[in-house]
Amino acid sequence: PLILVYLGPVSWASVIGSFIALLCVLLSMSAIGLFSSSLSEEPMVSGLLQVIITLPFWLSSGMFNNAESRMAVILREASFNHHVSLISSGLIDFSSVYYFAAISGFFLFLTVKKYDWTRG
Repeated sequence: PLILVYLGPVSWASVIGSFIALLCVLLSMSAIGLFSSSLSEEPMVSGLLQVIITLPFWLSSGMFNNAESRMAVILREASFNHHVSLISSGLIDFSSVYYFAAISGFFLFLTVKKYDWTRG
């Protein structure tokens, strides 16, 4: 960020928002990765499973950008891209942060339940 100041005027809201969006995506992807690795002991299988789980979250916004049906709106709201673009623009919307926290919490909950189920 310091080199940006040297090169010209900086929108600090966008810079800070982008870092927060990156942190939110990192936490969500880590939780999904933990869950997928709890399902298999093979690293390749776990990695492939994580890609299969996260791909719909990334692709759901691009497929229905211009559609106005109810399903298109739901899929757009379920997309990582939609929430990342809101936060990255400098608008730290609580609903977007809550979305990432809910995704992370859900997959961490599933991971804990998976290990509880295998123990006893």
